Amino acid sequence: MRIPNVKKIAAIVSTKIGFFVTAYVECCQTEAIGKPILLRYAPQHWRGCECYPTNHVLIQERIGDAAVTFLRQLKYLEMKIEEFFTGNLFIEVWSNRKLATPGWFEKLQGDWLWYYFLNNDELYTVPVAALRRWAENNLRGYPLRQQTKREQLNDSWGYCVPIKHLQCKIARFAGPFHPKRGPPSLEAAPAGSIDYATGQFYF
Repeated sequence: MRIPNVKKIAAIVSTKIGFFVTAYVECCQTEAIGKPILLRYAPQHWRGCECYPTNHVLIQERIGDAAVTFLRQLKYLEMKIEEFFTGNLFIEVWSNRKLATPGWFEKLQGDWLWYYFLNNDELYTVPVAALRRWAENNLRGYPLRQQTKREQLNDSWGYCVPIKHLQCKIARFAGPFHPKRGPPSLEAAPAGSIDYATGQFYF
């Protein structure tokens, strides 16, 4: 009977765990850099609004990363942050496919999705309801792909949808904005972002 090399197995396991921890840390670092940028930008985007981070995992999974009050309304904002621009939005439908754990798109009940790319300071915004209406008949027309940017424990799957497609198909899909520069003038604002009745960005 062959006796397994325990030290070798331990080394492999330790290396794998190291990869997973590193991936998790990198993801947290990306969010830690991006979220404060978006939280500072929100009161400039919706001039005069108040923005509060939700700061609780269970709340964030359901309604998003921040609560925003503006014009006597309360809405919830989900922030997705990627380190590098890809030209796509990754719409996650499985957080862990093997365990049948739904992804953020399936669980989210918030009002706005803000999708931000750190390296080029580009932010794209879309009402969650408008994205869902489009997704009902269109999302599954795109390839379902596993998240492979980082080796990780969870088996994350979603649809990679080109930003250009969403800009053409969803009237209220807007961007790019550049949060580090501040809000654009209304004249220079991206198409689909302005409520001309109020002279404000859609809320």
